[in-house]
Amino acid sequence: MQLIFADEKLTVNSERGQWIGDIACPMIDTKLKKVVVERVFVVPEYRGHGIAAQLMQTLVDHAREEHWQLEIMCPYAKKWFQLHTEAQDVLFKAHHNE
Repeated sequence: MQLIFADEKLTVNSERGQWIGDIACPMIDTKLKKVVVERVFVVPEYRGHGIAAQLMQTLVDHAREEHWQLEIMCPYAKKWFQLHTEAQDVLFKAHHNE
């Protein structure tokens, strides 16, 4: 799989270049480096293989490198952060106690 950040999205493609899914994550405040996680999507035939979780971990790693604060709108992303408390350091402070 290929993971690519471009146009406020983290996209995953197959080895053949076929689009598999993405995370829509636009920057909403450049001063605070605040990014909103609007949507996590994986094409139905690729679901159940951990691709969405891999996208999330890649986003978290990138957020740490770029000092981003993530604001969560997507239900999947919200649940992922509840299960991965070790990743909550990148969340915008309003989400730390949810």
